[in-house]
Amino acid sequence: MTAFLKKAGPDLKSQIYRLSHHGALHANPENFLSFIKAEYVFSSSGYRYGHPRCEIYDYYKNRLPNILPSHPYTCFNVVSGKYVPLNINIKKPMLVTSLFREKSPGQWVKSYYIVEFSISGCGHVDVKFTHIGDE
Repeated sequence: MTAFLKKAGPDLKSQIYRLSHHGALHANPENFLSFIKAEYVFSSSGYRYGHPRCEIYDYYKNRLPNILPSHPYTCFNVVSGKYVPLNINIKKPMLVTSLFREKSPGQWVKSYYIVEFSISGCGHVDVKFTHIGDE
């Protein structure tokens, strides 16, 4: 990976980045993410395998500005060998297409979203995050 990044690094920069493999930790190594320099990050979810991982959120939380309206985000920590969801509201340009949402105290549902990006001719990015239903 290091040799690849040294050679391809400058060409990897991307304004919008879809996390590899649902945001799996090992599919998104920190040295790779540092070359991407994404301004917007999104992923689908792999609940069964605990994706996206909270380590990915931790990487970006101090690197991305608060530029979006507050929106829900779910990531997963590994605790005693089990995937434990962390549900937070963030203003970071990090989005996920499905997440856990507390419908009422102690009652959680999976919620599904469409993430839509539009880029103007001068490079301005707009994001539309639309709730499409619950499971």
